[in-house]
Formats: sequence, structure tokens, C-alpha cells
Amino acid sequence: MIGLGHIYAKTGQDDKALKYYKKLIDLTKKSVVAFTSIANIYRNKKEFVKALTYYEQVIEMSPENSHAWNGKGDCYRGLKDYQTAIEAWQRAIKFGMDPKYGLTRMGDAYVNLEKLEQAEETYNKAITFGYSKYACLGLIRIYMKRNQFENVRETFNILNQKDSDDPRIKDEYNKFIKRTKE
Repeated sequence: MIGLGHIYAKTGQDDKALKYYKKLIDLTKKSVVAFTSIANIYRNKKEFVKALTYYEQVIEMSPENSHAWNGKGDCYRGLKDYQTAIEAWQRAIKFGMDPKYGLTRMGDAYVNLEKLEQAEETYNKAITFGYSKYACLGLIRIYMKRNQFENVRETFNILNQKDSDDPRIKDEYNKFIKRTKE
């Protein structure tokens, strides 16, 4: 059943996938994979409250499940509860999520909370774990808000060295050039 659920999920047939995952839960009551898969489908459909109920059940069965904590963070971000999202990502990192990605998401949440100092520190910490395009883009947002254009240029130079063909980077750079010409 889990295999059929995965096949349907990968082909975008969410309702059929949910049917098989729920059938497996009815039989076993304790399938972390099935609960997580259902939560992921609801999260992707932006049904965050439904997704959270399934992530909570995963965490009850497996308290150190970094995927469930990350999913909770994403759901709380979708619900614009950024502080709770940060707390979930902290747990996800503690239990094994790649810190570069978790810290970048936390930085984005701090920006949304207008806590720019914490956001900058968090993005910079993410970069200590290796290059992160999204942490760099987050830093650029902060530098733009502060009119720190030299920092913006330096960060774009890093991005262009690593991801010169990325359309999002090109778009953000064009916005920066337009703003500095005004």
C-alpha cells in the first residue's frame, strides 16, 4: 500500500495517494511514513492546519523526526506564525536537518518578523555550513532595506560566481540596478 501511495503521490494523483496512505494507517495505526506522506501532501496543497495534525502524530511516534519538525516549520510559515516556525526549524536542526537549509528558513522568518539583526546573523551562520543561494538572497533583502548597496554588490558577486545562469538571481539583480538608478 505504501508503494502505491508513493507512486500516486509522485505522479500528482494526491487523492489516490491519500486513499492508500489512510488505508495503511487504518490497518497499522503507527506508520510514520504514511502519516508523514499525508502531511506532506496537505502541506504541498497549502492545507497547513490539516498537515500539522499529521506532523503532530508523527512527532508523537517519533519525537526526533527532523522531517516532521521541518514540515511543521513550513506549515507555520504558511500560516504566518513565524516565531513558531523558527522554533520548529530549531528542533529540526537539532534532530538532523541540514543546518544550512534550516537556518536559511529561520532567517527568512526573522525577516518577516522585521528582526533584521537576527536574520542577518542566521543567514551568515547558514553560510558557514557551505554556499547557500537562498541565504545570500536573504542577505541581499536585508542590505537593500538598509541601503547597504556595497554589501548588495558583494553578495551578488558571490551569487554570480556560483549560479550565474539562475533566472531568480538575474531578476533580483535587475531590481537592484533599477533601484540604484532611481
